[in-house]
Amino acid sequence: SSCAAMSFVARLGRVLESPAFRHHGCCGCCRVDGACGVAYAATACLTPLVASMSLGFTSPALDTMKGRTQGASAVPAELVVFGRGGGADDEAASLFSSLVNVGALVGALSGGWLCKQAGRCNSLRLAAVLIGACWWWVALATSALDLCLARVFMGLGVGLQSVATPTFIAEVSPPALRGTLGTMNAGAILMGVMVVDFLGGSILRAGAEGEFCAWRKLACFVAVCAVVLLGATTVLPEPSRARRILGERSPETVAVEATVQDDGVRAVPGMAWTVLAGLVPMVWQQLSGVNAVIFFGQSILQAGGVGGANLLGVGVIAVQLAGIVLAASIIEVLGRRPLLLGSCMGMAVGAGSLAFFLWLPRPPAVGVVGALCVYVLAFSLGLGPVPWLLLPELDLPKKVRVTLASIATAANWACSFAVTGPPLVCLQSVCGLPGVFAVFSGICALGTVLIALLVPETKERRRRQGLERRFTFNLSPRGSLRGALSVS
Repeated sequence: SSCAAMSFVARLGRVLESPAFRHHGCCGCCRVDGACGVAYAATACLTPLVASMSLGFTSPALDTMKGRTQGASAVPAELVVFGRGGGADDEAASLFSSLVNVGALVGALSGGWLCKQAGRCNSLRLAAVLIGACWWWVALATSALDLCLARVFMGLGVGLQSVATPTFIAEVSPPALRGTLGTMNAGAILMGVMVVDFLGGSILRAGAEGEFCAWRKLACFVAVCAVVLLGATTVLPEPSRARRILGERSPETVAVEATVQDDGVRAVPGMAWTVLAGLVPMVWQQLSGVNAVIFFGQSILQAGGVGGANLLGVGVIAVQLAGIVLAASIIEVLGRRPLLLGSCMGMAVGAGSLAFFLWLPRPPAVGVVGALCVYVLAFSLGLGPVPWLLLPELDLPKKVRVTLASIATAANWACSFAVTGPPLVCLQSVCGLPGVFAVFSGICALGTVLIALLVPETKERRRRQGLERRFTFNLSPRGSLRGALSVS
C-alpha cells in the first residue's frame, strides 16, 4: 500500500505539471505551482508525523518499561528495562524521556547548515534514516544505556527535520496558502502523537487483560513508518532557486537582501527586534509546558484520579488536533498575531484551572479533563502552528533567516528538555503537580505580554513596515543597535 501511495503522488505531480494543467493569469503565476506545492507540502508533512511519534512514545510505554502496573499481574520481564535498579533506574527512565530533546537540539543547530549544503530534501531523507534506524535500536535494546543512546541519536533526526520541514513547506507553498499549509506541520506532529498514543494505549498491549504496553512492537511499527517515509521523500523535488526567489519577494525583501554580501551580513534597521520577534514565540511554545502533557499525559490524568486514562489521553490529543484544523481555517483571516495572543491567554487560564483542580483533595474528573482540553486547544490555535510560520515570513536577510531558524529551533528543543526532563522533576518535587501547572500558567501570562510587545502581524507580508511602525532604531557609529519602543 505504501508503494502504491508513493506511485500515486509521483503520478499526481507529473499530471499537474503537464501542459493541460497550466494556466497563466494576469499575475504571471501558473496553476501548476500551487497544485504541486500543496501536494509536495502534504508529502513533506509525513516527516514530522513520524518524528513526533518519538515524543508520544513515552506516554503509553514508560510505566511498563519501569515495571509499574495498576493491576495484580507482574509486568513481563522482557518489557521491563528501568525497574531493576530502584532509584537509579527511575533517573534513567526520566533521561530516556527527555534525551530526545538533547539530540534534537544538536540536530536543529546543524540543520540550517545541512539544509544549505545538502538541500532540504536530502536533509529530510537523512532524518528519516536516523529516526528509522534508532527505532529498530529501541525495539531490540535490552539495557537502559542502549535505550538512552538510541533516544539521543533519534533526536538528531527529529531536530534536523524540525528545521528542514517548515523551510521546505514555506518554499513550495503558494503565498496565499502559506499560513494554511504551514499549520499542516503542527497538525502532523499531533497526528503522530495521537497515533502512537492510541496504538500503545489500546491496541499493542500485553498481559492477560492487556494491562501492559507492548512497547517493542510499538517501536517496530514506528520503524516501519520511517521506512515508508524514506520512500515518500524520494518524490519530493528540491525547491529551485527560481521558485524561492521569483514571485516570492516583496520590494522590501529585495532591499534587505541587497545588504547581504558573500562575506557576511550587514546590520539593517530593526534586525535585532525582528530576530526577537521570531525567537520569543519559538521559546514560549515549549516554556508553556505543552510537551509535559504530550510526554506524560496519561500520568497526569491518573494523578487527577481520572479513570480510563489511556483513551482519555488520546481524546485530549484529538481535541488538540481539532484546534489545528480550526487554526488552518482562520489563520489567513485573523492573522498570526491575534492567534498567538489568544493562545497564550487561553493557555494561562487552562493551566491555572488545572492547577486549582489538582490542588483539591479530590480532584473532579470532569474539571481536570476540561481544563486540560482548554489548555491544549488554546495551544493548538496559536502557539502550536504559528511560531513555525513566523520564521520564514519575517523580513530578514537570507543568511540571517536560515541561522535564526536553527538557533530558534534549538532553543525550542532546549526548553522542551526543561519541561520534560530533570528540571521538571525538580520543580514537581518542590511544588507538586498543581504547582507545576501554576508555574506554566504564569509563564503563559508573561508570554502574552512579550508577544504583544514584540511580534508584528505578517499575514499580508508587510513585515518590515509592521516592525518599523512599532519600533524606532538608530545605528550608532560604533555599530551598536539602540532601540526605542513606540506605541502603535
